[in-house]
Parts: sequence; C-alpha cells; structure tokens
Amino acid sequence: MGAHDARRSEPAALYVDEREQAVDPEKVKLLDGVNAVFFSGGDQLRITSQIADTPISERVHEIFAHGGVIAGTSAGASVMSETMLVRGPNAASFRMGDLGMAPGLGLLPNVIIDQHFAERGRVDRRGVSKPACSRHRHR
Repeated sequence: MGAHDARRSEPAALYVDEREQAVDPEKVKLLDGVNAVFFSGGDQLRITSQIADTPISERVHEIFAHGGVIAGTSAGASVMSETMLVRGPNAASFRMGDLGMAPGLGLLPNVIIDQHFAERGRVDRRGVSKPACSRHRHR
C-alpha cells in the first residue's frame, strides 16, 4: 500500500505482511496527513485478511470520507468494493454458483471490480456477478 502526504514530496510505502502489523501504532501513524492511498495488486483476499476491520482500514475510510483519493491496481482495485469476486472460472461462466464472493473493504457499495476480465476470458461472468453480489450481501 502506498500513501501520499501533501506535506511530503515523496510517497511513503506502508507494508503490512501480517495482520498484527495493521494494528501497530507506528504503521497507522504513517497515514497521518495522507490525502491519497494506493493499493498494489496481488491477492485481494490477502489484502483484506490483513487490513479489514483494523486501525489501518479505519484510517483509509477516514481519508476517503474526507475527500482523499483511494486507488489501486488489480487486486488493489478489487478490495475497494463492498463485495469482491475472489474466484471463478477464467472461461465463460453463466452460473452464479461458479463465482466466489467475499467482503471487500466497503469503500464502494453496490460496485464489483473485476480485474483482467478481457485478458483472462472473464467477460461473460459480468452478467452473474450482480445477482451474486446481492445474494452475498443478504447473508
């Protein structure tokens, strides 16, 4: 995760390798004065399992609520939604049960961000993700 502090000229990197680090006051303090956060790619379940419902996640929500920019690429974009796709076939799939859903960070309700859908043949799963998202939220 990267963060930009308007008072600093260079972005700061904030690495959270284990969930315990997401409650470390020194790591959380790195987000003080930040007006932008960027999530790198990788595995969206790894990102959410490390920071969801932690002080770092709370600070990201505060930054966003106060007009800050939250951005990401690949899995880093997917984690922003309330519900995220976490697995599913790369080939065309029209069955809702083929898609895996999990809670995201909740910055963007009613939105699903699916990455690499053209490159990995995931275009057809767009049609089943909306009902799957609704079903996931009502559990």
